[in-house]
Amino acid sequence: MDFSWLLNEANLAALKALLDVYKVMFSIFLPIFAIGLLLAWIDRKLSPSSRSAPRTRSRSSWKSTNTLDKGKALELELVQLFRALGYQVQRTPLQGDWGVDLIIQDPQGKRIAIQAKNWSGKVGLESVYQVHGGKDIYKCHAARLIAPNGFTEQAERAARALGVELWSEQHLAALRQQVRRLQQQAQTRSQPTNLPRSHR
Repeated sequence: MDFSWLLNEANLAALKALLDVYKVMFSIFLPIFAIGLLLAWIDRKLSPSSRSAPRTRSRSSWKSTNTLDKGKALELELVQLFRALGYQVQRTPLQGDWGVDLIIQDPQGKRIAIQAKNWSGKVGLESVYQVHGGKDIYKCHAARLIAPNGFTEQAERAARALGVELWSEQHLAALRQQVRRLQQQAQTRSQPTNLPRSHR
C-alpha cells in the first residue's frame, strides 16, 4: 500500500496539531486528577474525626436546652412569688406568646404583661419591643421585662421611651425578700400563744 499521502505537508501539520491538543489536555487533566486523588485521601483521613460531630451537636443542643430550662425556672419562680403576694397569675402558651410569658393581675384589677429572660448576658431592645407589643395584644395596663443579668443601653433607652418597666436582679431580690417577710409574718401569726399560768 502507498502511504506517501500521509507524509504530505498538510497531513503532517494536522497530526502535529492533534498532538498539541493531546499535550494540552494531558497538562490540564493530570493535575485535576491528582488533586482529586489528594482530596479523596484527605477526606478518608479526616473521616474518623467527623464521628465526633454528633457529640458537638449534642453539646450545642444541651446548651440551648440548659438555657431553656433556666428560663422556665425563672418563670416558675415568678409565678410562685407573685401568687404569694396576692396576684392572679396566668402563663401564656409556649408558642405564639407575642413576647409575653406571664400576665399578672393585682387585687385592683391592674394587668401587667411580663417577659422573663434568664440569659447569661444582657437583654437587648428587641425584647423591649416584644413585651410592649404583647401588652396591647393581651389588653394589659403595663409591660414589664425581667432579666437578672440586666439590659443593654439601647434596651434601657427604648424602655424609657415606651414606658416598659425593667427589672434586674436587684428587683428580684427585693421581691424575694418581700415574700419571705410575708411568710415569716404568717408563721408568727399561726404559732399558738403561750399564756402565762395563773397562780392561786
